[in-house]
Amino acid sequence: MNLCELIKTNYTDKKMLDEFKEYLENVLLRKTIISKDNPAFIANRIGFKVMNELLLLVHKYSEYGGIN
Repeated sequence: MNLCELIKTNYTDKKMLDEFKEYLENVLLRKTIISKDNPAFIANRIGFKVMNELLLLVHKYSEYGGIN
């Protein structure tokens, strides 16, 4: 997976975070996102949102044969 999420806290050194992000992007070729300390990783939060929208569409169109 190309995505890398860096979690910052109140104790995170800004310079170290920037250097590590640069290393991840330029050496390891990762798309890097800096986020706050939240429950679940960003990919999971996006995935659950997409799955929820999909289930709403399935329900909405169930009377018309569903989604193929």
